Amino acid sequence: MSNKVKILCFDDVLEAITIRSVLESFDAKVEIAYIGRPNAFIEELNNSDDYKYIILSGHGDNKFIMPVLAEEIYAEDEPKDITSEVIKEKININNKIIISMCCNTGTTNIAESFIQKGNTYIAPSDFIEGTAALFFVIKFFYEHFVLKKSIVDSYNNSMINDDETRLYKLFK
Repeated sequence: MSNKVKILCFDDVLEAITIRSVLESFDAKVEIAYIGRPNAFIEELNNSDDYKYIILSGHGDNKFIMPVLAEEIYAEDEPKDITSEVIKEKININNKIIISMCCNTGTTNIAESFIQKGNTYIAPSDFIEGTAALFFVIKFFYEHFVLKKSIVDSYNNSMINDDETRLYKLFK
């Protein structure tokens, strides 16, 4: 399971493809799961046993903002967005490194819902410029996969570049 990465893409396909291309050049095995509805997000996360690293690529604001569907399309009890409560109730992944590229998802509530299950969670604590999020993720994995630095050292070296990358917070 060493350099296996799963990207959950629920908005910007080019961002996910760019990350995949770069990480594969670092000898990682990468899968992209294209998410069209909240239940697919939950299912893909819960079916991530083979992956140590998970990247969440989309939009956020104190939650993960899912594509909007017509009301009649939602399944019974399907959430509209993925909140910390949904993560606590429906997500069952353990011992993963989860990196969010989604704005304002580095909140205590979201972080605690992931770390209480033994995961490490890294996410921006405010609204981040998209190019800065992309740069952070690429630099983090370069530090970790290529230079063989620890998660903490890779995080520290990736977040120091400017005010935008410093928005990333690490929760363990």
